[in-house]
Amino acid sequence: MLAARGSDLERELPFGVVRQLFDPLLVDPDDRTRWLTGPAQPAARVFEPPDDGAESDVSFGVLYGLFWVTANIAADRPLLLLIDDLHWCDQASLRFVAYLERRLEGLHVLVAAAARTSEQPSESRLLAEIADDPAAVTVHPSELSEAAVAELVRGALGADAEQPFCAACHEATGGNPLYLRQLLTALESDSVKPLAANAGVVLEIGPRAVSRTVIVRLARLSPDAADGRGRTVIRGRRSVGRHSIRAHRWQRGRPVHPVGVSVDRVAVITHP
Repeated sequence: MLAARGSDLERELPFGVVRQLFDPLLVDPDDRTRWLTGPAQPAARVFEPPDDGAESDVSFGVLYGLFWVTANIAADRPLLLLIDDLHWCDQASLRFVAYLERRLEGLHVLVAAAARTSEQPSESRLLAEIADDPAAVTVHPSELSEAAVAELVRGALGADAEQPFCAACHEATGGNPLYLRQLLTALESDSVKPLAANAGVVLEIGPRAVSRTVIVRLARLSPDAADGRGRTVIRGRRSVGRHSIRAHRWQRGRPVHPVGVSVDRVAVITHP
């Protein structure tokens, strides 16, 4: 498994996400020679130290080379490429994903990418091309169930966390994993014990714990969308959770409703 994450601050770094994916396998000189031989050799320039003065090379030769890097690795063992925040991915890396997607048949490769549909990506055409390809399977995750939230709360704050406390965590976050993580961090920092008597404390801390994350998200939305989301947040302490970004439902480290996706496919996970 190779993983990478797009970043709003690194959109201008050519092949930034590609480098995140493959750099760990290319640190050792022997491995570098192994994966970048033959038709993969033109991709070697992608992994050279960045040169601020040079323009990026997104030529067919480089994309072809990156395809063969992927194929070489997959020939050795099945390969999973995980890309989070695809909507913040740099253009060159998006072009590689689109190029690879059309050539996955017969390869032991699965590309799983997550994108937020409420963002305003600069490369919306490429994202649409990736999502609409016949090889793509689009998944729209739902929020965490109350039972899943309870399991995560008990994993973070103690196995004896009482149910009313866990239910308050679910209500305060709407089952959003990101908000739940922020809330649990705040509860642990404030030494709040996971007791039924502290359920009210959860509902008080919840908005404060997630407010910074919400504000950052709002800043990235279009003015109309941000205005609408802003009203949702302002209305009340509990509305943050109920109108939060929908995220994957997990229990015991697995999706509640598993999605079967074979190799030689791209799974695009979208959420608002």
